[in-house]
Parts: sequence; C-alpha cells; structure tokens
Amino acid sequence: MPEASARALPPSHGPARSLRPDPSELAFPALPSEAAQSCVRQLLTRYWAVQPEALERVVEFSDKLNEASRSGRALLFVAVHRENFPTLGYLVHGLREQGVRAFGVYLMSPVDETAPAPFEDCTSCRGSWGALAELLLRAPDVAVYLQAHATRVFMSQLLHALRPKMRVFQEVYDWMDAFVDPAHEAVFEEERVFTRPEIEVMRASERYVRTRTSGFIYKDGGAPLAQLLCESTVPSVQLMPCPPKSFQLSPRPAPPGPFRLAHAGGLRSAGISRAFADIYTVPLYRDLLAQGCDVTVFPSAVGPSGFEAAFGDYRRLAEENPRAHLREHLELPELIAALHGQFHYGILLYHFNPDLIVGQRHLRGALASKLFVYWAAGLPVLVSEELEYMATLVRETGAGLVVSRSELSTLAERLGDLDYIALQARVVEAQQRYQIEHFLPAVTALLTR
Repeated sequence: MPEASARALPPSHGPARSLRPDPSELAFPALPSEAAQSCVRQLLTRYWAVQPEALERVVEFSDKLNEASRSGRALLFVAVHRENFPTLGYLVHGLREQGVRAFGVYLMSPVDETAPAPFEDCTSCRGSWGALAELLLRAPDVAVYLQAHATRVFMSQLLHALRPKMRVFQEVYDWMDAFVDPAHEAVFEEERVFTRPEIEVMRASERYVRTRTSGFIYKDGGAPLAQLLCESTVPSVQLMPCPPKSFQLSPRPAPPGPFRLAHAGGLRSAGISRAFADIYTVPLYRDLLAQGCDVTVFPSAVGPSGFEAAFGDYRRLAEENPRAHLREHLELPELIAALHGQFHYGILLYHFNPDLIVGQRHLRGALASKLFVYWAAGLPVLVSEELEYMATLVRETGAGLVVSRSELSTLAERLGDLDYIALQARVVEAQQRYQIEHFLPAVTALLTR
C-alpha cells in the first residue's frame, strides 16, 4: 500500500465540531441536467442531519483510521449495504491475510461495532449522508474502495465533491446502463422502479466511474462488458464474487431420494414490476415439484416490511406442498454449510417471458454470486441458457448443466441421465479455479497504482 500522507490527523479532543458543508455547496458537474442535480441534492439534504452521538462515533472511527494510516497499509472501504453483495467481505478477508489494515463504513446497514469482522474496525452512518461526509472530511489520504451502484452510484462524485484529490476505486455490482434498456425507460418510470431523473443520474454517474475515478472494479463479463470496457478511460479489473478457499467444502455423496434443488438469494412474489418478473419463479417451482423434485429457497436478507413482497408467495408454496421449503436467511459460511451434502444441485433457473423489460445486455453479462456459493458448497449448478456469461462458465468447467426454456418441463428426466459423480469431480476443479485469492494480485495492483 502507498505510504501514508502527512494529512493523517491527530486524535480529536473535546466536543466534536462539524466539518460538513451544506449540500447546496457541493458541485456535481458530471450530472448533465438541473433535474439530475436536484435529484441528488434532495436526497442528500433529506438525510444530511447528524446527531451528536453519531458525530462522536464518526470522530472516534476517524481517529483509529488516521492512526492506522501511519503504517502505510490502511485502506478505507465504503459501501451502501452490508447484505447481499458479498464481494466486499471476500476481498477484505483476503487482503487482511496479506497484512492490509481494512476499515469499513456502511452508509445504511447497522453494524455491531464490537464485532467488526472482516474489518479491523467498522462503523455505520445509519442512513445519514451527513455522517458519511463528516467521516470523509476527517479521513487520511488513503485509497478508498467504494461499493455503490444503481441509485447510489453517484457516490464517487460525492466523495470527490468533498475531497477532490481522493483516490476512489469504485466497484459497480450491476450496471444500470445495461439493466435499464433505453427503449423501456418510460416503463421503468410508469412502474415506479426508477424516476427519469434517477435514470439520468445513473447513466451519467456510471460514465463518471469509467472515466473520472482512479479505477473501477466489475464482476460481470461477456460481450456486453467488453463493449463497456472499450468505452472506459481509467484502469479496471474483474473481481468475480468467489468465496475464499477456506469457505469451500469438498462434495459429499448425493443425498438419497428425489432430486433436491436449492435456490439461494433474492426472489419476488407475484404482482411486481416487469423489470423483476424473471425472479418470480413460483410457476417454475410448481413445475419442478410436479416432476418429483424437492425445491428449497434460502432467502436473501430483507427487512421485515419487504419479506412479504419478496418471499410471501414462496412461504405459501411451502405451506401447501411438502416438497417445497423456505428456510431462514443465513450468513454465507452458514449458508454454504447448510447446502453442503444436503442437495443435489444449486439452481439459477428462471422463466424469461417476453414481457420482461430488463435489458438483454444485463442478462447476457450477469454474474451472480450464488453461482460460486453453490460450487463452494460442493454442488453442481443448473443455469438458464439466457444467462449467457454464467452459462459459458458452467460449460467451460463442466460443473453443472445449462438448461434451455424448452428443457425445464422435463428437467428431472434429464437429470436422471447425468453422471453425478463426474459432475462432482468437475465441481472440485471449479473450486480450485474460482477462489477470491486468485483475484487479489490484480485488485491490489489497481489499488496501489
């Protein structure tokens, strides 16, 4: 890591003093219209207040970060959410094994500051943009790894508005420029997924990430990503969301009985926007159950108010069918252990109906972290062929099966013809190939440019 800058501040004494400016004083020149700039400023203004105890917490965290920066091995990680985007945890786990002093800040997610793992120290802004600003203005001149996408992708601009010379490396988990097909912008607005100004902010901010930051990190691949990289002017690296080697478990013999299929991650109940209709999978699961398969859903993390919209239909399906199951949300090590030896396959199977409005570029290039969670648990994977990049990885490794839409209705019969022991042997090879440790040298080189 680079040597610490002389900007590292001494420990604070006495009552904390606010350093943040008013949001109206911040400049966002990359946002092309007044509507886009107003969209960002209104969001910041709404959550700009900082309670005295929150300011004290920020100052205490900043003091620790400033002290650590003198070692020349400190990095600051800033993320919106803790749940559902596991790359950050995998990366920090690996970097700390290399001696990096990793400090984490979450904008939204609460954290237990007495148990900061995988970070050396961690804090939450509890939804306050003002608290984040206070922290950044007190931070030393260390590299910042920023994980932010969708409506929060503008955060690299916020960091530069507060600290123009800050070295920001942004991980964009999903590219909204690919997710929101320009031909369907009006439908996204009609169905209240995104407003027009939000779409404008996202497109302009993603261009900023690819041209104005110190570098960016991406996970997706295939032809759509290759086109995006050709339009970029700053360094970048691919970071596949693979668990560390220590998370991986050797395949166990196939469990007895019918084929047991597991889905881990986000889904939606009926009646949602056409932007997410692919992850309404109850009709598909009914078909698999009718073929004699067992289907178990391990849900992603959602708040209590959002559980019914995401998983209510799956709870009802489990109540009416004894071979359908909805489990509780598990953290990744526990999830891998729960999958290990208890299922035949991890699934990435969906109905991609014609009325789906999500961009085809997004589907073709998407790389879901659950693919590597299944392999880490020793399970072969079943993936829909529409997910082209993931289908390519499954074909290359042989650690699973690519399934067309026409094959879903006879999937159980097809599975009965497979050599499961041979599939498990290919899973072991996939585990050796896909570990976060393989990506650390490239990420470290980017962050230390």
